[in-house]
Amino acid sequence: MTLTSTFIPQGISFARAYATYAAVVGIFALAGLILAILQITSSANAPAQADVWALPKVAPPAPFQMPDGDVYNQFWSEEPRAAKTKAKTETVKQKPVIPWRFLGTVDRGKLISAVIEIEGKRIQQMKNGETLPDGTAIVGIEEGALTIQRQGSAQTLRLFAEKKPE
Repeated sequence: MTLTSTFIPQGISFARAYATYAAVVGIFALAGLILAILQITSSANAPAQADVWALPKVAPPAPFQMPDGDVYNQFWSEEPRAAKTKAKTETVKQKPVIPWRFLGTVDRGKLISAVIEIEGKRIQQMKNGETLPDGTAIVGIEEGALTIQRQGSAQTLRLFAEKKPE
């Protein structure tokens, strides 16, 4: 008589084949549980160790200082805002606004169009024969290139430098 025939009834043949393995797994699980309980109880009685990952001390923030009277008066004075803004704009140099900029091309099979940024604000697609905001005419569009005519002379703008023959 074996161990498996003692605990498993005769009608269950499937369980009989794996009963030995199940018993071994159960013994190891019970042993692991006992070791875990022993480890938990022994670590609770151990003295506290120093914090290995202590965070560095952070410097206290600097005390608050009131801004200069000039800055304070800039926000709280009784002068109208328009006068202040006018004085500021006179001292700041204005960047020149470029009327348009060639960004790329879009190829849709038979139709190819140029992607143009107008005055740095909006982007639109333009076709061959259309006129740009400064009066420049689009006379040709190729992949990565735009040919324009300005004051009677044609000029080709390319996105990338032409490949040199090797």
